[in-house]
Amino acid sequence: MVPTFKKGDFIIIKRQTEYAVGDIITYIVREENQTYYVTHRIIEKNEDEYITKGDANNREDLQSVKSDDIKGKVLFHK
Repeated sequence: MVPTFKKGDFIIIKRQTEYAVGDIITYIVREENQTYYVTHRIIEKNEDEYITKGDANNREDLQSVKSDDIKGKVLFHK
């Protein structure tokens, strides 16, 4: 998320009832033997899924994010 965040920055997130394009969210990603969290910006909303992209990335993320996987919206960072 450079330049918005730098590696090691502290963020505070809060679960919301709705998320909008432009919100920065933290969500969980589950792959074969791994589970990790990603913090990216919503660039598109489709029904119950969101398309996200890191600010420094040239294109959107390959997988959409389901509402159930969102842990919260970034409210503060330092």
